[in-house]
Amino acid sequence: MKGSYFRFYGQLNDFLPAEKKHKTNLYRYWGNPTIQDACAAQGVPHPEIFLVIISGKPGSIKENLQGGERVAVYSRWFSVKIPSEWIQQPKLPDYPRFEAAPHLGKLVRLMRILGLDVVFKGDEPAGRILLTRKVTDLKMNRVSLGYLPRSDNPYLQLDEVLDYFDLKRKVNPFSRCPECNSFLVEVKPQQIWDRLEPRTKKYYRKFKQCPDCNKIYWRGSHFRRLQEKLKYLVPGEEGTD
Repeated sequence: MKGSYFRFYGQLNDFLPAEKKHKTNLYRYWGNPTIQDACAAQGVPHPEIFLVIISGKPGSIKENLQGGERVAVYSRWFSVKIPSEWIQQPKLPDYPRFEAAPHLGKLVRLMRILGLDVVFKGDEPAGRILLTRKVTDLKMNRVSLGYLPRSDNPYLQLDEVLDYFDLKRKVNPFSRCPECNSFLVEVKPQQIWDRLEPRTKKYYRKFKQCPDCNKIYWRGSHFRRLQEKLKYLVPGEEGTD
C-alpha cells in the first residue's frame, strides 16, 4: 500500500470530517489513482478544485499518484492572479448558464429574478454549471464546473453563488421569468386588461409578460419585499409581482 500527503485549503475543508480539516493528512491507496479520484475518495468533488500543487510544483488533477507526494489542493479565489495553465477548472464564460438540482427551487427562482440563466437539472443537455446540495452529483465525470451551496437558506445560497462565480456585476434584475426562465417583454395595460384584478388596474400601469408561460408581472408588494432583501442588487425603479 502506498501513501501521499494531502492538504486542502479554503472552502474545500467543508467536505472533510472535523478531524481532517485544515491539516495535512496521509492518504493511503493501492495502485496509482489520479489526484481527482484521490480527492473524491476523501470527500472533495473535482468541480470545486481550483489549483493543485504537487510537491511544490503546479500539477493537474488528472495526474496519477506514485507515492510520497505532498499535494496541496485549493478552492477558487479571485484576489490573486495565477497563470491560466495552472487552473484546474474551465474558464468561466462571460455570462454563465446554470443547471440546478430540483431541491434548489427557491434559489433558482431568486437567480432568475436577478436575470441569471438557470434551468433545472435534466431539462436541457449537459454543459451548464451545476448547482446542487448533493456531493455525489458534483463527483460525476460529466461535471466540469459546479458548486455546492453550503447554506440551506435560499438567500444565503444566492450570496454564495454570486460570490463564488463573481456574478454581482452581471445581474439584470427582473429581465427573466422566475417560473420558466424566459426573457420578459414589456406589454401595454390594454393588452392584458381583462386578466388584471380591479385593485391592480387601479394602482399599476407598467407590466411585463413572459412570452412562453404568459405570466404577468408588475411592481407590487412582493417586489417591495424582495427589493428589501436584495437591495444591494435590485434598483428601485424596476420590479415584478
